[in-house]
Amino acid sequence: MIITTILVGLIIILILWRWIQSKPPVFGKVTPESQWSTLINTMIYKLPPIVPTWCRVYAIGVVDTIATVLWRRTVKANTMGHLLKMYGKQQQEPDRLCIITGGDSGIGLEIARGLLQDGLRVVIASRTTEFMQQAKAQLGDKNVEYLIVDLTSFKSIQQFVEQVKTKIPKGGIDILINNAGIMNTPCHITEDGFEAQFQTNCISPFYLSLLLLPWLNKKQGRILFAASSTLYAASPELDVSLAKKHYGWDGLTHYAHSKLFISMLTRYLGHQLRDQVDNEIQVFCYHPGAVRTKLFSHTTVFTLPIFSYLFDFIMLTPSEGAMTPLYLCLASNLPKQGTIGNYWSSTVIQPFPQCEEEDDQNQKNVKKAWKSALDFCGLTIPQAEALIHE
Repeated sequence: MIITTILVGLIIILILWRWIQSKPPVFGKVTPESQWSTLINTMIYKLPPIVPTWCRVYAIGVVDTIATVLWRRTVKANTMGHLLKMYGKQQQEPDRLCIITGGDSGIGLEIARGLLQDGLRVVIASRTTEFMQQAKAQLGDKNVEYLIVDLTSFKSIQQFVEQVKTKIPKGGIDILINNAGIMNTPCHITEDGFEAQFQTNCISPFYLSLLLLPWLNKKQGRILFAASSTLYAASPELDVSLAKKHYGWDGLTHYAHSKLFISMLTRYLGHQLRDQVDNEIQVFCYHPGAVRTKLFSHTTVFTLPIFSYLFDFIMLTPSEGAMTPLYLCLASNLPKQGTIGNYWSSTVIQPFPQCEEEDDQNQKNVKKAWKSALDFCGLTIPQAEALIHE
């Protein structure tokens, strides 16, 4: 009891000291928080293969949580307000439009809120009418349109794309944010034959983005994909067979690999677009942090009432989780090398060990991911190239 009291007291003293010493949040610059996370996550990535993926995922979660307590819980400023003050209105073109999947709750809702405050028009893609109405109650109707898309169905995605094409002129999409995702859900095989996490987190966002590419603004378009620091937990060798495999109690392995898969596809797509003449579309994947949302509702430890208040404190709020994607949407001075499919977290570029370009095996894995994803979507390489060039 005495030891516990001393530890709690030391933590409180540390937090108070950090709060006194703290400065307003920093965007686009390396901080002790990002350095800490990068160092430890890289160490976790280099653990021997005997350590299972789900163990690595939990370890990475602990790293994110410690970083949040030490560096985020001690920042005085209103982070979203500060970010909008610094980067809002940098893009002066009128009638800018963003489409965001999963914009009806959690991080996506806060991203949409921030973009609306900055004057953008937003199309929110919801999975159900119920979720759509919940978002509508919070965001209203001004400059917002709500459409339905189910990312576990290619047919629904195709219908959504056709709706978009009838409502928005070609080249009229300035930002596409693939924010929707699920984690560690009970195993479910979709109507298209894929494990639901893989299709929702990776295959469908990739398919949707390819189909909408011709409708992106070629001069200032941006495509964002939700990744995760759990990509450091996945093995270097991409296991594409997981996309159609059942699992029992361990859904975290599939989750981590789905995030690795979409991050690899982001990198390849970014390089493909970079090589096109008169095409300045920027591509990113981002980790929002360990955010207190319903994403964790299927992971036991986060559902225990005894820990509820603790997680409310030590995890990021959805508004805090929206900082990196909002920064990538609004900032006009992003480094060129960070706009071609790079992995971002805490508003800075992070190392992506499975995609280091000097490693030949990594490049083979990235190409394997691209070819596999096209096969999953029923597209050939020439068809994909036609969408990229259109």
